[in-house]
Amino acid sequence: MFKKYIWCLFKQFCEANGIEITNINKIYSNDFADWIMRQKSLLNIYESYLKFLGFDNSVDDILEIGKGQYDSLSQQGIRVISPFAETMGKRNSTLYIDREIPLILHQNGIIIPMEHILMTYNPYFESDILNWNLIHNRGENNISIGMFGKLTDEDSERKIKVLENISKQMNEDFTFDLDTEDGNYFCSLNSKRTIKRKILNK
Repeated sequence: MFKKYIWCLFKQFCEANGIEITNINKIYSNDFADWIMRQKSLLNIYESYLKFLGFDNSVDDILEIGKGQYDSLSQQGIRVISPFAETMGKRNSTLYIDREIPLILHQNGIIIPMEHILMTYNPYFESDILNWNLIHNRGENNISIGMFGKLTDEDSERKIKVLENISKQMNEDFTFDLDTEDGNYFCSLNSKRTIKRKILNK
């Protein structure tokens, strides 16, 4: 699974640099390692950007979807739902959507998440988020999807366009933000709906 995770990161590296994936044996090149470190640094800035936008929800009400050891915010206390969670010493699981309802599939079965916010950023495959508008439109969960990188990345315009297209399929109560800083871009699509949390009394 770790090899597949690295391949997903390498795929993003190639897309950002406009090169074809031709030799998997070269994935540990210095350029690739430097790119991973740069993206990790940009992730920290993106986290601050979310707070600047007013996204400052409790970490125990957020699910981070589809990330792994080198591109995760889980160290902030956010729960991870990912087929690559084992790269962080956690149990693998997968999110899928059935009739607008987000469900978590793991080795013990299927559960409905208690958290109300589903978050991801720079997904490895666009298909992973193309139906997240259904989650938002259902009205019982909020979504947060981010795209970020260097302005000179070959895939920067395409990634921003993906979020634009998703936003056009969402009903009211969301924000779409795009800003640049020091040659980098940060784009974020966020539900702005207030959702009441259920508190269980023991």
